Amino acid sequence: MKCKPFIDDFLTEAAGLLANRHKRERLKFPALPNQFEKIEAAYKAVEALWRKENSTGIAIFEDNQMIGYLIGNFISTELRSRHIWIDYAGLAISENCNEELFRDLYAQIAGKWIDYGCFDHYVLVPAGNSRLVDAWLKLGFSFEQVHALCDINIQDSEIDNLTDIQIRLAEKEDRQSIIDMADLIVSHQTEAPTWAVDLPENLPKFRKGYGEIIEDKEAKLWLAAKEDHLVGFQGYWEAKESDSNMMIPENCIELSIAGTKKEVRGLGIGKVLTQRGLSDAKRNGYQFCLSDWRMTNIQSSRFWPSRGFYPIVYRLTRKIDPRIAWANGKSFN
Repeated sequence: MKCKPFIDDFLTEAAGLLANRHKRERLKFPALPNQFEKIEAAYKAVEALWRKENSTGIAIFEDNQMIGYLIGNFISTELRSRHIWIDYAGLAISENCNEELFRDLYAQIAGKWIDYGCFDHYVLVPAGNSRLVDAWLKLGFSFEQVHALCDINIQDSEIDNLTDIQIRLAEKEDRQSIIDMADLIVSHQTEAPTWAVDLPENLPKFRKGYGEIIEDKEAKLWLAAKEDHLVGFQGYWEAKESDSNMMIPENCIELSIAGTKKEVRGLGIGKVLTQRGLSDAKRNGYQFCLSDWRMTNIQSSRFWPSRGFYPIVYRLTRKIDPRIAWANGKSFN
C-alpha cells in the first residue's frame, strides 16, 4: 500500500468509494438521500469539500487502485481557534478493507495538521458502521455531537393536553420575550456535564438572531406559555436538499432550536412542543425531521431518542496537547 497527497485527479476514485460507503449506510438508514449512491452525486459532494479553502487530504492505493481517502479543512474561528474539520464526505475506504485503515490514513496526515498549529481535530462519521466509529475512538477521539433523524409518519399523532400550558406559534408581540430566552440553550450547555464553552461577547449576536426569527417567513417557532409567561420554545426550518449535504432526505424539516426553562422541566412541555411541531410538519407534507444535540447533554441524549430520533452521524473530536510542538522527546542541546 502507498499513500499519496490528495489531488484533483483522485476525485473520481474518491467519489466511487464514497458512493459505495453511502450504499452500505443506507442499508442501515434507508431515509438517507439515495442520489449519493451514484458516483455523479458523490463526486459533487467530495468535490465541494475538496474545493474549500485550505483543504488537505491523503489517499491510499493498493495495486494502483485507490482504497481509501481522508480530507480535512483547516479552519480558524474565535470559538474553536485553529482546527481541522473532516466533514461527512471527507472519508471513505473500500468495502474490502478493514476499518482500521482509517487509523493509518489519519496517522499519515495528522502530523501536517499539527505543524499547522491545529491541535483540535473534528470528524463527522457515519453512525451505521460501528467498526468505523470504533476505529476513530481508538485514535483518541471522543463523542461530541449527535445528528439524528426521525420519521414523522410513525409519530403518535395525538397531542398531550397540559391544562395550564398554552402552545402556540410566535407573534410579533413575543419578540422581547423571545430575546430574553436567547441564552436558554447556551447557558444550559455550559453546565455539568457538558461544559460547552460559550463566549459572553457572542450573547448580543444570539439575542439579535432570536429576535429576527419573528420576521423569518421560513421559520415555525412554537412557544409554550404558562400564565402568560414564555417557558419554552422549538424552532423548525425546512432542511433543503443540496449537492453536498448527504444527511438531508427529501421532505425534511429541521428542528434547530429547542429549550425549556429549568423551573418547569419534567412537566411534559418539551414533549407537547415536539408533538405540535411534528404534527404541523406532517400536515405540511414533511416526512422526516433532522436535529442534533451534544452527547454529553444528559437531558437531550435521553429526551430526543424517546421522541423517535435515531443517530445517523456522530461528530467526534480529539484535543491534542499543544505542548507536543516542543515537548517532543528532544533535549534543549
